[in-house]
Amino acid sequence: MVSHPTAGHTRRTRSARLGAFASVILALILPVAGASAQSTSPAPSADAPNALHMMKDCTAFSGVPGGSCVITASNLPQIPVGGLLTYFGPELANPMFASSSVVLNAGDGNLAYGWCMVSNATAIGMCTFWAGSGTLAGFNAIVDVTLDADSGRFHWDGTYVFTPVN
Repeated sequence: MVSHPTAGHTRRTRSARLGAFASVILALILPVAGASAQSTSPAPSADAPNALHMMKDCTAFSGVPGGSCVITASNLPQIPVGGLLTYFGPELANPMFASSSVVLNAGDGNLAYGWCMVSNATAIGMCTFWAGSGTLAGFNAIVDVTLDADSGRFHWDGTYVFTPVN
């Protein structure tokens, strides 16, 4: 919190508001997802990071909270082609960047929760995932985001691990 004595009250900084927003979204999504999740296949070992390579098509992305992109390639069996990446904001229409909570929906209650930030000027960014349910329980990942100018599809390249879920 930043105190503004001349204003006579306390205001939250932008980063504090964004953090609070992300906490609220996760508090709303995680209990619902956890209640319906079932683990149906074993996850890879958490011993060492594994390579993650995905592509997504965002031609139908609406640019508003709840808009989605479709996964068109993935090297991870738990994240099939046709899965959805749904973005909830708060910053999707900013001319400089997109900064958004994201839910990766691999179908059948298999979800992963994360955050993405991408420059609108360069189409370069980063996404992180730190929680999941079903076959994505314990999913943790960090990926670099780039745009393939020829295909118009976004590449996600990075690493992932599955950590034990208590």
